[in-house]
Amino acid sequence: MKQINLIPPDYTHLRYVKRRAVVWVELVLAAIAVLATLTLNLHGQLHKVQKEKQQLAQKAELHRQIVLQLNELAGRKTQLILRLTDIYAAQRKRVCSRILYDIAAAGNGKIFLTEFTLDSVTPRDGRKPSGSRASAGASAAEDEAASEGQRVLVLKGYALTNVDLTQFVSGLSGMSSLKAVKLRLWRQDVLDGLKLISFEIGCSPEQS
Repeated sequence: MKQINLIPPDYTHLRYVKRRAVVWVELVLAAIAVLATLTLNLHGQLHKVQKEKQQLAQKAELHRQIVLQLNELAGRKTQLILRLTDIYAAQRKRVCSRILYDIAAAGNGKIFLTEFTLDSVTPRDGRKPSGSRASAGASAAEDEAASEGQRVLVLKGYALTNVDLTQFVSGLSGMSSLKAVKLRLWRQDVLDGLKLISFEIGCSPEQS
């Protein structure tokens, strides 16, 4: 039995072309969708990177401002330290001048000082004071001053008589710039044929 194909060849070719066109359109649409997805992902990542960059820039600016503020504070601190150093130096000179004036006023011309030293003493913690002139004859007031970590002025010299030495110690005790005045030792010496009284006095400057 012979089959007869009633479909025209042109129609068959047209259907093939349409089907092929549909396949290509689907491929193109799929490619466009993939490109669109990639573009959106890249755009999102780019936006995220730009946002992180802005945040890093803000943090860097914040750190820069903090550094500037710290430098400004350090400069103010340095200036304050310099001012305090100048004030302390002026105050120390004023106190030293006052102490020297009081010592000279108490001497009344009959006391000859040969040595004026400042012994460093540390608080009582089982160690000896750094000054080598501390002796067992120091008074309880001197012991208290040493326990507080204060300094002790040591005056050495000669007096014409015992009365002059007594008046000198009394004068020092009455000075407001000195405290804990103690006659540590005295003895009669001969200096160039003259009989004089050598002495050593310990006292502490009054804290202002």
